[in-house]
Amino acid sequence: MKCCICGTLKNCAPYLNKVFENIEKIASLFDDYVIILYYDKSSDNTLQILKEYQIKNKKLIFYVNEKLPSTYRTINIARGRNFCLNYKKSYDDCEHRAFHLEAINKNNARIRISPENLFTPFKI
Repeated sequence: MKCCICGTLKNCAPYLNKVFENIEKIASLFDDYVIILYYDKSSDNTLQILKEYQIKNKKLIFYVNEKLPSTYRTINIARGRNFCLNYKKSYDDCEHRAFHLEAINKNNARIRISPENLFTPFKI
């Protein structure tokens, strides 16, 4: 069975290595997997950690949002989620099952894994 682990990231550098450890534990349950992350501009070194991890794990795909973020956190998360779901759908010729992984919080990274069908995409 294959798996697609998706998430949104912003200002979570202190927690990112632990998040990647957890992702690898989840991924080990599947025959194959891909990690799709949506990165919003951070004030810490989250992007640098992403780039370093991508060298170690070629299954990581991430998108850097160049647009001006919304003042509403939920809109930024929804944009990231929609990007991940749309990317996953275009990648879906290999029957990945999607999970939503949220690791976005200035103060602490929170991981939430849920089946894709709990999230209904909508346009912003």
